[in-house]
Amino acid sequence: MSEQVSEEVRAPELEPEQLQGFISFVASSFERAFSAVEPGTYEFRAAIANGKDMDVDDKTINAFKLGYIKGLSYSLHLLAFNGAIEVLLNKPENVARFLIAMSRLFKLYSEYSAGQKKGWLDVYDGITSVSNELEELIRDVARQLKVQE
Repeated sequence: MSEQVSEEVRAPELEPEQLQGFISFVASSFERAFSAVEPGTYEFRAAIANGKDMDVDDKTINAFKLGYIKGLSYSLHLLAFNGAIEVLLNKPENVARFLIAMSRLFKLYSEYSAGQKKGWLDVYDGITSVSNELEELIRDVARQLKVQE
């Protein structure tokens, strides 16, 4: 029987300007942005669940917070189908805020996966910061909608 050797999967080294076309495409609408980042919270939860550096309670707390982020982003996704709200969510500054918040989450995920973030509290604080940003985005979109009425 042969023994399998697994190699660590690493992201390719890319310069930001190499990704400009992709970034412009994804950032052109909320739906594209949502579709690009949607699987990330599940993958982060799986990494935490399979990790060895947190006890069960800490894993549960962080997984719950990631589920909350998924719920917030999915709520925005559902709101994007409402005419007036869709226009607001597609404003470049709102799409950018969503992508920046999710980018922070994925940076934290990358650091956690690379073993750079090991303490459950560091992970929790980072996840909480992202959830706060998404909550504020939802509040701001609601305020913008109220101003339009």
